[in-house]
Amino acid sequence: MALSIKSVRFHDLSGAGRFDARYFFLQEMIEQFSEDQKIQLMELGEKDLILEITDGEHAGQTFLEQGIRFIKNSSVKDFDISVTDGFFISRQKHSLLGRSAVKRGDILFTTIGHLGSAAVVPKGFGEANINQNLVRIKVNENLIDPYYLAAFLNSSFVRRQIDCLFTGNIQRILTYPKIKKIKIIKAAEEFQKRIRKWYLEAIEYGNAGLENIEEAQRLIRQQLRLDEFQANESSAYEVNCRLMKHTLWTPRYYYPRYVSAVEYFLEHFPCRRLSQLVSFRSGDEVGSDAYNSYLDRKRTDVPFIRTSDIYNYQYDICPDFFVDQSVFQELNQDIQPGDILFSNDGKIGMIAMVSRRDPIVAQSHIQIMRLESDEITPEYLYAMLMIREINTYQSEKCTVVQSTIPTLAKRLNEFVIPILEKEARDQITELIRRANDLFDQKRDRIRDMQSAIEELLHREAESK
Repeated sequence: MALSIKSVRFHDLSGAGRFDARYFFLQEMIEQFSEDQKIQLMELGEKDLILEITDGEHAGQTFLEQGIRFIKNSSVKDFDISVTDGFFISRQKHSLLGRSAVKRGDILFTTIGHLGSAAVVPKGFGEANINQNLVRIKVNENLIDPYYLAAFLNSSFVRRQIDCLFTGNIQRILTYPKIKKIKIIKAAEEFQKRIRKWYLEAIEYGNAGLENIEEAQRLIRQQLRLDEFQANESSAYEVNCRLMKHTLWTPRYYYPRYVSAVEYFLEHFPCRRLSQLVSFRSGDEVGSDAYNSYLDRKRTDVPFIRTSDIYNYQYDICPDFFVDQSVFQELNQDIQPGDILFSNDGKIGMIAMVSRRDPIVAQSHIQIMRLESDEITPEYLYAMLMIREINTYQSEKCTVVQSTIPTLAKRLNEFVIPILEKEARDQITELIRRANDLFDQKRDRIRDMQSAIEELLHREAESK
């Protein structure tokens, strides 16, 4: 990061009651914007800009396998919301939490953890509720466009303000008063319309990509006749000790639900072990000293992808951390289009596929799989790993807990993958390729928004 120097008067220093450079660089920027009559600088809490702001229930929730989607703060990314986290509450509970039920056009804004990520609830999102670690904001659309505001909340200017709100050992939580003090620039209407257009296009591309993935999943489930398959749900079972010689000595490894699924695939379809199809490489743990935050990163820095950055069958292009280009080159992970990222620890079984030669560095808890067989395509394997009875069942079957962290250890290579007829494989491959193309277009629109807003900030600052 380039060295910057700024002089501060003693009077300003004593008046501020703090001695950190980041605060004074931010104040200089705010003063520049405030003095320019052509810039409309305002706080979120003023002029009836916010019509409604609320967080979720602070009590714990009982989660179900199906029901009303429950959005945690970790599910909200910059410009996007994860729909693959698998947290659901009952409709009855949802009806009791009407205050925090999301509505179309609401902005979801994280208040703890990855602070300050904002995303708009799009049309057709469906019923959902939120937890206490993010807020739902309804804005006055007569004063500002919610899509523009969400995009601006993801800007470096807002992140700098959030960063300056906390000093020392203060717990980093964005309270309502802090949120309402955040300053934004109300850009010209034409600029807001352009951001809205790009944001809606990004949503459209993302939704269309997920629709292609859902179609691929439906085709796989039909071909595998999974509607006919009945897993053995027995909770009491016994295991012959002779079968345990080279396997895990854990009850879950022999749980009939998981065992019966694997047996079903082996009995009815040609199958391959993952070790017969791919090569495995673990990512790297670069150490926190090598992390660069969003605010500290250089243009050449490379996204550092952790397990929490994999969502919606994609990886986050706006992660918490980046690494220097020298670290990227030294590690030489050689991640290429067609490689599959698989979370091996923590929240196991989250997957993403690399569709472009975008430079990224994967964390050590991520397995990088590269297809070595010409029998199938990477897209086909990727789609198969989206199926619960293949990925989730075998992941849970092979999971062990090391200290406090769930892990697959070295068991990923024994996963069973059914091989369908070529016609079905080709159809699945085409659907996933379309999805990946759409996700790439979505990322392009997000980058367009990021660049336009950062250029706006730079232009306005330079004008002074």
